[in-house]
Amino acid sequence: MGSLHFLYISGNAIKELPYSIGHLIGLQFLGLENCKYLKSLPGSICGLKSLLQFFGDGSNLDLEGYWEIIEELEHLIQLSLGGMAVITEVSSSIGRLKDLQILRLSNCENLVSSKQHWQFDHLGSLCVRNCPKLQKLPDSLRNLQFFLEIVEIGGCNLMEGATPSNLWCLSSLTDLDKSQSFCQT
Repeated sequence: MGSLHFLYISGNAIKELPYSIGHLIGLQFLGLENCKYLKSLPGSICGLKSLLQFFGDGSNLDLEGYWEIIEELEHLIQLSLGGMAVITEVSSSIGRLKDLQILRLSNCENLVSSKQHWQFDHLGSLCVRNCPKLQKLPDSLRNLQFFLEIVEIGGCNLMEGATPSNLWCLSSLTDLDKSQSFCQT
């Protein structure tokens, strides 16, 4: 099944993905949104070397042990994990996704300030909207001065100094959404 490029099983009652999913070498899009019973990903998902977009929004995937699997998806350009209450922190290993352009973690109610250094080469859009426990953005975002165009941090409880001071100097920034943010000073 090397010719399958698009797999969308969102809203399904699936409990596990078969190990053979790793044989879908041509798969470019994997949509697992709102798969409430899906708790984990098989290790074979690392074999999806052509995967460009992964959507797990609203699912109950336990990613704490799977960040290392996701980092193997080296050509991923879009990662969307919004609405996942199990996400408390983003692993620094996500920075190994050198081609990542869009990272969406909106509505992750337990995402807290990241102590990790995120190292992205080409991230153009970051959405952490409505993450009420998020209090600080990684200082490393300022290293994206020529790439980061869109930052959505509305609905977060950002503390004083939570937005890296150099973020305002991003020459590529075109959209900054801080609406409904509770910025404490």
